[in-house]
Amino acid sequence: MAKKKSQLLYDLIDHSDGFYHNFIDEKFRSNINVFFRIGKTPEIEKKFIAEAKEKYNIQHIGGHAKIGGGS
Repeated sequence: MAKKKSQLLYDLIDHSDGFYHNFIDEKFRSNINVFFRIGKTPEIEKKFIAEAKEKYNIQHIGGHAKIGGGS
């Protein structure tokens, strides 16, 4: 089930005309932690994270500190 759900997300990311970005080679992609970046500027990603928390109580989606996350 995890593979099926993650594949849906990866398909959306890969076909988003560049709005969402995933730099992980397909053979190394996780079925549990789907990594992606958002937008063309860091401000768009910060807004996405803030609105996810405010509107849906989705927290800690900023990613690992090693890749620029931490929130």
